[in-house]
Amino acid sequence: MSLDIARGIAVLLMVEAHIRFIVPILSEWAYLFAAPSFIFISGVSYQLLIQSRQNKVRSSIYLEVLWRAVLLFLLTAAVTLIGNLFLARDVSIFIGDIFLIIAVGYIIGLLIKNSIKLKVTAIILIYLLTFIITNYHIQSLLFLTGSIQILPGVCYFIVGQIAFEAYKNRNLNLKTSNKFLAYSAVFMVLNLGILYLIPYNFTIQGRDFFLEFLTISSITTFITFLLLRVIDIEGRFNKIFKPVRNLGRISLTGYYVSYVSFVVTGFFVLKTNPIILNLSFFIFAVTALILLEKLWRPHKYILGFEWLLRKGTNIGVKFTEKIGEIQLPIKNRRV
Repeated sequence: MSLDIARGIAVLLMVEAHIRFIVPILSEWAYLFAAPSFIFISGVSYQLLIQSRQNKVRSSIYLEVLWRAVLLFLLTAAVTLIGNLFLARDVSIFIGDIFLIIAVGYIIGLLIKNSIKLKVTAIILIYLLTFIITNYHIQSLLFLTGSIQILPGVCYFIVGQIAFEAYKNRNLNLKTSNKFLAYSAVFMVLNLGILYLIPYNFTIQGRDFFLEFLTISSITTFITFLLLRVIDIEGRFNKIFKPVRNLGRISLTGYYVSYVSFVVTGFFVLKTNPIILNLSFFIFAVTALILLEKLWRPHKYILGFEWLLRKGTNIGVKFTEKIGEIQLPIKNRRV
């Protein structure tokens, strides 16, 4: 339940981040945390998916993850192309960076064993590779660190995989959740202390620099563990967070709806106070999302991004397994 709320909060941050009327501090911090939190939660969700498939054959799990990664890429390309054609009048395909990063995270998740040490090592190696690519201008690999920033953006996904440790125990109690919360608090305070001692400008442009990455990751982890304790363990504030939790169920679709606020606000050049405009558009976009989810829920979110991803993955896995079954008898005949 708390993970759905975390997804919903990420959607709210996305909506705020894409409104063109800037509110000092609020808009900047929303933009700073929107993408990292979305990728981080996807990392946690990925590990939950793997845990829920433990009784399946390993090859079947690999197929499902690979198909999810491919479909994330293809669906994002399709939606973005349609959006460009009808809204931006641009026929070029610009892949949504967050979903491309998540797709790469899925692939990396298959390659790294479920070990915290290996995941921490992977993060360090990714940042080292990013440094080498950007500083030595390795042309063939610059696309990884370009405008989309697959590297080091995928590190937020890996941190989410590490944070999954708090979720994998289905009988999590208050004592254990307090332990995870304490660890994340220490991690956050240490990073904030380092950021305070070192004269460093904490900005949107530096979101993927190592110091900012650690600070954003620590804050996101702390908030996620706090929600886990308050919502899942103590069972508090469920009614208050219910609309946000429901938004979390259509977080992938909600991500694209947040772009609508960006496009719509682009048509308005008004002399009204930007704070009032920002708040008005935010309330409008969030209300529209809440109503959309409520009307869509009885239909199980059919044709939504989540629905297409789930159905497409199932079809892809069955198709691949069918091909494998056909090829096996052919090989046996040849032998």
